[in-house]
Amino acid sequence: MASADNEMYQQVLLEHARSPRNFQELPSATSRAEGFNRLCGDRITVYLIVKNETVVGASFSGESCAICKGTASMMLLSIKDQPLVAVRGLIDAFKEFQVAWQNGDPLMKDFEALAAIKEYPTRLKCLNLPWKTLEAAMQGTDDEVSTE
Repeated sequence: MASADNEMYQQVLLEHARSPRNFQELPSATSRAEGFNRLCGDRITVYLIVKNETVVGASFSGESCAICKGTASMMLLSIKDQPLVAVRGLIDAFKEFQVAWQNGDPLMKDFEALAAIKEYPTRLKCLNLPWKTLEAAMQGTDDEVSTE
């Protein structure tokens, strides 16, 4: 990815970090999960409202770095009003997306902004925490999710 593209994508991520969407506790959540990144101290909670096998509400709260917060904001926008099967597919696609970075072939256009993170390997855990926490919320686990 060209340097100008990286800069543009980083701006998208930072804009989501500065003004995160769906950044609030969701008391009516039907499931939730907590995630913690021991490396940098990110701690987030993902809340879901699932009705008829569809995510009808999603939010997150917590203290985290810009990468984690921006990623969570982008991620939750993409899953609202989606069937659970589509959200599971998105999680799987995100995992494949990271593998595809090695080939320079991102699979999910909505998340190209996140590809710039590949240049900072120590920050990949910040990027992955929201996704792992979402996956745990969907599974209904009470265990704290970690990036370790």
